[in-house]
Amino acid sequence: MKKFGILKSVAESVGASRTIHTVLAGLILFAAAFIRIVSANSDLWFDEIWSLHLIKTISSPLGIFTSIHHDNNHYLNSLFMYIFSSVDSSLLYRAPAVLAGVGSVAAAGLIGKRQSITNAVISMLLMTFSYLMVLYSSEARGYAFVVFFSLLSFYLMLRYMEERTYFFAILVSLSMTLGFASHLTFLNFFAAAAIWSCYTLARSFTGIKQAFGSLFSCYALPIVYLILVYVLDISQLGIEVLVSEKTPSNVVEGLDNAFKWATGFPFSGHAGYLLILVALSLLAMGLYQLQLEKSDQWPFFFSVIILIPVILAIVRQPSVLYPRYFLVPTGFFLLLIGQGLSFLYNRGRWGKILTVFLITLFITANGEYVIELMKFGRGQYSEAVRFLKEKSVSDYVVISDERNDPTIALLLQYYSRKNWSERLQDIYWIHSGSWADKDSDSNTLIKLSSVKFLGEADKFGYDSTDCMVLPKDTGSRVGPEWMILWRIPSYKQPPPPKTLFDKIGNRYDMVKSYRTAQLSGYSWYIFHNNL
Repeated sequence: MKKFGILKSVAESVGASRTIHTVLAGLILFAAAFIRIVSANSDLWFDEIWSLHLIKTISSPLGIFTSIHHDNNHYLNSLFMYIFSSVDSSLLYRAPAVLAGVGSVAAAGLIGKRQSITNAVISMLLMTFSYLMVLYSSEARGYAFVVFFSLLSFYLMLRYMEERTYFFAILVSLSMTLGFASHLTFLNFFAAAAIWSCYTLARSFTGIKQAFGSLFSCYALPIVYLILVYVLDISQLGIEVLVSEKTPSNVVEGLDNAFKWATGFPFSGHAGYLLILVALSLLAMGLYQLQLEKSDQWPFFFSVIILIPVILAIVRQPSVLYPRYFLVPTGFFLLLIGQGLSFLYNRGRWGKILTVFLITLFITANGEYVIELMKFGRGQYSEAVRFLKEKSVSDYVVISDERNDPTIALLLQYYSRKNWSERLQDIYWIHSGSWADKDSDSNTLIKLSSVKFLGEADKFGYDSTDCMVLPKDTGSRVGPEWMILWRIPSYKQPPPPKTLFDKIGNRYDMVKSYRTAQLSGYSWYIFHNNL
């Protein structure tokens, strides 16, 4: 009887522990969903509006793969936007990304649980509060999908390697195909997974036929899809990137920037070096934990976090290496960091204290940027356009900007139409290429209902003939009533001046500013012409 009493006590303890862990996982998922929904409930920014603009150029969903030919066309996201293009709701457009983001947190928990409950909880916490993960899982683009399908594919591959059934092979194949349909940066995972598969097959070699069958069942469909998409779209892709002087423009700087944002500590100097040391130590602990478990996953983590991203960056040599290009490696970076923290947590009392401290530090550092995102979104464009409309002295709003950037035109066009569709004709954007016409008239004003991408202007300012004649004006030569300067905070651009002067003496005073979060969107600074 005593023996049965002990067994009953153990069973009750295990049951209580499972209940606690289930509740904890549920709370983490709730927090992940809440943060992402609040972050998604704000203005669309340029890239998202651009995606809407692109899908309106096609007449059927097939055109997403055959007609658009642009790197801003993320297939799954474009398909969803196409279906709901008639519904003007930023939260609806971003809903799939939010679901994918929460799904990534759940997938991280499933992967971590294979090692321990502790690892599952830590991995979910890191994925929930990572600023990069929050940012791109609250944005109507393909990055949240590609992270989700990368993590899901990894989990399904683990199951397939255990059971070797066609059921899991088909699931792996479908998941990887959807990964490529999400975003082409899925190649980071795909290449690393191929290396890992070859490594595991070589270690447990049972014959050419079985090895080939295993690879074919998992990789055939995504490879066929990739070839098809290459023929239909990628081979005809025209990439146009607007590059800031302060944007990371080389591989080393881009990788360094991505690594720092992955941790939530984009610091330089001694703090940056200390951060790198701590992160590398945790990665080493994670790899050591895998070795203790005699796991064959180390080639995958090494490939997906380091080898493949570096190779792709060197081969492609892009002019800009944004942190979002490394989002798939970042997801697995967080998983391996979770492994390291789990290893540290099990090293006794001080290990637990240090683990809690490091997790708290991670959440606090990333939380600063997450709160900023929840507060400002990716820019406050609708509020800015409302301000311009209400404060304009004349019956019409005439706006220019520092560089005559097409991003300003598209944002003004979208939010003017959204808020004042009945008076759209009263809002104009000026392009400096039109100002030089000596016979200037109302045609020099570009109505936002028909604005097109006109390229960048030569310089900000006017020369002796480069002046604007406003409609209904009798010949007085003045500049636009409003000037907009924009900044991207993560580029570390200098702050705008409080006052601007053009070359014919018009003075513009800053009267309003609208902030944005880091890595996405634009801060707008509104200047008013004193005349």
